[in-house]
Amino acid sequence: MMVTKAVIEDLLPLYAAGEVSEETRKVVDDFLAGDADLRGRLKSAVMQGLPKVSVPAGVETKSILETRRLIRNKNHLWGLAFGLSYVSMTFAFNSEKGLVFLMARDVPQLALLFCTFGLFAWFLLIRTDVRMRATGLVSERDPGNAIGWAVASLGISAPLAMTMSQWIAGPWMVAIQLAVAVVTFLVWRSR
Repeated sequence: MMVTKAVIEDLLPLYAAGEVSEETRKVVDDFLAGDADLRGRLKSAVMQGLPKVSVPAGVETKSILETRRLIRNKNHLWGLAFGLSYVSMTFAFNSEKGLVFLMARDVPQLALLFCTFGLFAWFLLIRTDVRMRATGLVSERDPGNAIGWAVASLGISAPLAMTMSQWIAGPWMVAIQLAVAVVTFLVWRSR
């Protein structure tokens, strides 16, 4: 194979950085011995040089610890979000009335408070998921993740709609549930 000046020019940055094999280094050295112009360009490139970038000590360890923290937080937030959201739907079985929702019926203000805290936990969970997607820990194109969030969106909206049904009845309850589900999914998807 005939080594041309264009090939050597392409190899010069790697050669100057010391990122070529011994065989390539020998080929470039032999070519530079006969070409004063390239030797001068290489010398000026080495003189200018690129600034040395130093990586702080322990950056790998910090990255691994942060990744573990994100995963642990995500798992805890799932439990917290579902727990706070669904505590408002605690129920009992009554032989006369059947299934009776106690908190949503008897203390709707408290149920709404739990739903509000649940929504905040869902927000934190979405934020954690977005951070994990940014690091590549969760794929944006993963259909399982999208399906999981679609189902979770419905799960978020069910307790809120059940609690709100104490004040708003009829088709508005279904509209609220669907609106919360759609908004939650779109917020997650847009990040």
